[in-house]
Amino acid sequence: MKYILACALAACAVFASQGQARSDESFTRFDESHMRAIAAALSHDIRDLRASERGYIAEMRTNEGLNYFLIASVCDERGCQGLHSIVTYMNETGLTPATVNQINIDRAAVKTTVEGDTVYFSRYDITDGGATVASLAASVSLTVTMARAIASDLAHD
Repeated sequence: MKYILACALAACAVFASQGQARSDESFTRFDESHMRAIAAALSHDIRDLRASERGYIAEMRTNEGLNYFLIASVCDERGCQGLHSIVTYMNETGLTPATVNQINIDRAAVKTTVEGDTVYFSRYDITDGGATVASLAASVSLTVTMARAIASDLAHD
């Protein structure tokens, strides 16, 4: 009986690990399980994750309550190759094109754009040469951190 129980538990562990991405596993294409693993690596909440006709869209939330989006793109039946991280803020400081250009020069790790009343901070990663959940999580973290810092700097200017 103990042997059967041990085998059943081992089988559950094997099946539970299937479909879950490991943080150190290199991949050139990713899917929903990788996006969930990125959120877990960052200890961020997934508020919504859905498939679209072009990939996946995830609405995320940091521990501090900042909402952002992850958009998987360049997808086919084998998975996705592009991950777009986007943080948005209201344009309360009246950013001008000249200021946006200077931000993009000074802080080139993320791209800053303004459309109407919204400021977008974004970064795009590709997995062509191989990526890991850890490397994509680090990139997402950088995007969120840089967006928060730029928005804070703008609010204090």
